[in-house]
Amino acid sequence: MFKMGIISKIDYKKALVKVAFREERGRDDGEKFETGWLPVLQLRTSKDKYYTMPDKGEQVVCMMDEDCENGVCLGAVYSEVNKPTGKMKQDTSVIEFDDGTSIVYDRAASKLTIDAVGNLAITIGGNANVDITGVATIKAGTGTINLLDSFTGSTRHLFI
Repeated sequence: MFKMGIISKIDYKKALVKVAFREERGRDDGEKFETGWLPVLQLRTSKDKYYTMPDKGEQVVCMMDEDCENGVCLGAVYSEVNKPTGKMKQDTSVIEFDDGTSIVYDRAASKLTIDAVGNLAITIGGNANVDITGVATIKAGTGTINLLDSFTGSTRHLFI
């Protein structure tokens, strides 16, 4: 059966949660009870891995056995407390973090936007190719470009 509950405890290393349910009938007639440790459904867990965990206090949907002793946390759902934001609309996929950092893909505009509130680090273990068919603008307070071997191409610079 499907049940709505609130995350009460989290084991981040094992990707497990405990969920508090309010029982409508049967067990203690309307009293809250907490599940044992439940696995949290992930998109991928074998060769490719995807990891995300709900927050304590977040509303989730669980699939439980009839005694509510075994089950799985299927994921979070929006509620009156946690509502979708303005960035979440038709034709967009959004990942929004608590600090304000967001990754938004607008498929209607074919535009990917990464808004990092803090630092952004990209590490590439092999080669990197950047092909820009339009105009490229890079703005920075200060910066350094280190080419450890050689430079091929135009050395024409435009400083504004």
